[in-house]
Amino acid sequence: MIAVMQETEGRAFVVKATESLTSQDYENVLIPQLKQLIDKYGKIRAVLYLDENFTGWEPGAAWDDAVFDIQHRNNFEKLAVVSDKKWV
Repeated sequence: MIAVMQETEGRAFVVKATESLTSQDYENVLIPQLKQLIDKYGKIRAVLYLDENFTGWEPGAAWDDAVFDIQHRNNFEKLAVVSDKKWV
């Protein structure tokens, strides 16, 4: 599950991931919001906070993530992933 955090402002996009990320998380929340910010600002800054209950990406979500990242690799000024998990 993914939730947009209140720290999202301007071209800074902050999300919190809990449990596992699904294709629906990407299709219904993440990708539409990212596209909206990219259309408005061109380059954005993003923070992905993986909370203590985060378990990973479902296969479809991992694919959605990879495709979006390749298509928009030049639209991220900065990108941070915050987690206490060593495998991340």
